[in-house]
Amino acid sequence: MTTYRVTYFYLATGMEGQAADERDFGLVDAETPTEAIDKVVMAEYPEDKMYGPNNSYSTREFFRGCLSAKAIDAN
Repeated sequence: MTTYRVTYFYLATGMEGQAADERDFGLVDAETPTEAIDKVVMAEYPEDKMYGPNNSYSTREFFRGCLSAKAIDAN
């Protein structure tokens, strides 16, 4: 198992001149970066919240797109 640092980054059009939204979710043990991200997504949104026209957009999927996972060197 590998340890990953999972971070959130969001900067949208219209946010010019403002700092990006950033958050560090800390260290997550997982087999892959995708699994580490999925663990954070499920912890933050245990129940998916739908939004938009006809509730067609998933909050989990949007949030997942803002996350990255980087392997941490154990040395």
